[in-house]
Amino acid sequence: MCQTKRPHGKGVLCLKSQHGLIFFLFSFICLIFFLSAGSLIYFKYFSELEYEKKIYKKLKGIGITNKEIKNMIGKDMLFIFFIPCIMGALISFLQNYQFYPSFQRADLIASSLSVIVLCLVFQVIYYLVTRRRVYMEVIK
Repeated sequence: MCQTKRPHGKGVLCLKSQHGLIFFLFSFICLIFFLSAGSLIYFKYFSELEYEKKIYKKLKGIGITNKEIKNMIGKDMLFIFFIPCIMGALISFLQNYQFYPSFQRADLIASSLSVIVLCLVFQVIYYLVTRRRVYMEVIK
């Protein structure tokens, strides 16, 4: 346990070492939630694929092009894939601002931002792969 809470010197090093484990645990939990949420979204789209095929087949029958269908699929998936990530990032920043003293915030926000960016990169890849697979199944 840290004896001093000064913003300079041993106090900062002690606080950083205490929060290192917490940061690692939260990063690990974030990764688990990211993978489970991505999998749920992926399986949601493929479980509703037959229904979507019927809708897009009717739209194609009235003159909608494949490019327009691809845009419609992409916009629908964009909302569902990225709103949870954006909300999670916002909540993370608000918690960091609320619960940590000002001398700890810069390091904590930088670390949190790296985890958020990493999750967003994986989410973009997951989005692109899922959008392509759904599009290929709908167009068949």
